[in-house]
Formats: sequence, C-alpha cells, structure tokens
Amino acid sequence: MPFNFHLGIGQLYHGNNCNVDSIYAFVQNYFTVHLPGSSFTIEDPKTQTFRITMNIEKWFESPHIFDFNQWGNAIMQNQQAMQMVRENGWDVFSAIPLK
Repeated sequence: MPFNFHLGIGQLYHGNNCNVDSIYAFVQNYFTVHLPGSSFTIEDPKTQTFRITMNIEKWFESPHIFDFNQWGNAIMQNQQAMQMVRENGWDVFSAIPLK
C-alpha cells in the first residue's frame, strides 16, 4: 500500500475539491528544530562532526497520536493532517557530537 508523507507547502481548498482551481491559500509547514545536546563551540581552524538522527516513530506519537484509521496513509493535500504531524516534529530529531 502506498505511504505518502511529507510536510511541504500545504494547500487550502474551497469545499471538498482538491484540484488546483479550488486552492485559495498556501500554508508553510516548516518548523524550527532545537537539537538536544547540540550546543557547541568551534575554535578556528578546528571542526566538529555531529550525527543527526531522525526517530521516524515520533512523527506519529506526541503531542498528537496520528491515527491511520482516521487520516489514512496519504496526507498530501490534507492540511489538517499535515498540521498535526508538523506539531509532532518538536522532538523527532536529535544530535550527538562525534569525537
């Protein structure tokens, strides 16, 4: 079964019609990520390497439980579902400095 999941630019439609002629607004679904443990100082000419991890399951857990029975497995063109997932993105990423 296809699984279409992204947080690109959302679209709001007039009525229940999801065609390009019924779009009346666009929604920016980006958000700021604060990476725990990513505070660092680099002295010139030194470098620092990090491992950035994305915990996929967290997109579906908190603060909202993403119910696939309600939203299905394709959220493109569904701004309400994308908003929920965007709000869940607060703790999806982490960073670990590598020595």
